[in-house]
This record gives sequence, C-alpha cells and structure tokens, in this order.
Amino acid sequence: MKIYANWRQIGRTIFEITPEEETQLLAIANSHTATAYKAQSLLFVSRGYEFTVNLPELDFVNWSNWQTAFKNAAASGNPNRVVSTFYPNPAQNKLQITLAAPLPRPLSEVETSITLYTLTGQLVLQTQLAPGEASKTVSVGHLPAGIYVCRWQQAAGGASGYIKVAVVR
Repeated sequence: MKIYANWRQIGRTIFEITPEEETQLLAIANSHTATAYKAQSLLFVSRGYEFTVNLPELDFVNWSNWQTAFKNAAASGNPNRVVSTFYPNPAQNKLQITLAAPLPRPLSEVETSITLYTLTGQLVLQTQLAPGEASKTVSVGHLPAGIYVCRWQQAAGGASGYIKVAVVR
C-alpha cells in the first residue's frame, strides 16, 4: 500500500510501475499475507499477471443446493448481512445488480445508492435504487476493460457493502 500511496502522491498510475516496484509487488503477491490479494489485483490490472486461487472443495452435487448453501454461508454470522449479486461478473455491456434481504431497514423504506469506482478511486458511475426496488441493470459498455469497485449504501445510515466487478471486452 505504500507503493500505491506513493504513486498517488506523485501523480503516477498503476500502469507506470517501475521494474523495482514490479519485483516488490510480485514478492508481496506471492507472500500469502493479507496484502497479497491487493498486490495481485494491482499486478493483474497493470501487467496482466494471473495468480492461482485455492478454493475449498464443495460437497454439493446439485447446483440449487450449492446456491442455497452459498447464500446461507454468506448471511451466517451477521443477521444484518445483505446477500448481493452482480451478474454477469465479469461483464461486457450490462451489469445486473440485485440486493436481497435481510437488511437492517427494508428495501421498501429507503433509497439505495450504487457507485462504481476505478481502482484509483475515480467515480465512473452513479445510480440509485428507489425505495422498493431491489434490482437494477446498469450499462458498463462505455467503460474500459479493468477491475472496478462497486459500492452500494442505503440512505439514512442503512446497510452498505462493496464488491469488485470486472469489465471485459
């Protein structure tokens, strides 16, 4: 993160990595630490590096059982956690954003804002879910290929969350 902060301070982008910084980021990316994923993301976007992700084995044969188990696992431990889907991800032209209960405040009561940012923090898209609206399709066809961060937040101190979204061409 110090490398990234230094880039922003001197006005460089992630596409202007020096060979020394690339070596440092590769060491961090392969370190299996908490910051490894961030270094992997920077290297993926800037240089196209791909890293192996080891996911746990799933015991489910039936797709619907797997979906139910995933949603239950995502919501477990926090009764106010929102299960959200962003489909397709990666997206080419359109992205369907759906929020599902439970929420501290029902979707029918409050407006929810959705904002999409580049990895450097530049706002590239902003839209709203009206009260009672749980889903929205947004156009991402005008955006360059890359990784974006989508933030959704209910008005008046309601629930909020982030998800990474990939746009491909």
